[in-house]
Amino acid sequence: MGYVYVLKFTGKDHALMKGVGYGHGAWTLLLGGANKLGVSTIYPLEPSSILSTYAEHALYGAGTALIATTLGDEDMFRKEDIELPQTSAESIYEH
Repeated sequence: MGYVYVLKFTGKDHALMKGVGYGHGAWTLLLGGANKLGVSTIYPLEPSSILSTYAEHALYGAGTALIATTLGDEDMFRKEDIELPQTSAESIYEH
């Protein structure tokens, strides 16, 4: 659900990369946060299990991106046009 809000506010462009990043963020919060808070009593973790959960969360994020972009309504992901000021290298160095 949180990832859909990410796409709603940032747009559907590069959704797969955003999904993988979302999965990695979830991995960091769940694994790192659980260890810091003392929720997880399994310590130390083997490197192979850490890497496998990292890969699983990357696949989770990619799958979430695929599902959200294919099943989501197009109007929900419509990104509003934001006009940014146009700058050029010439205007920056004119002083």
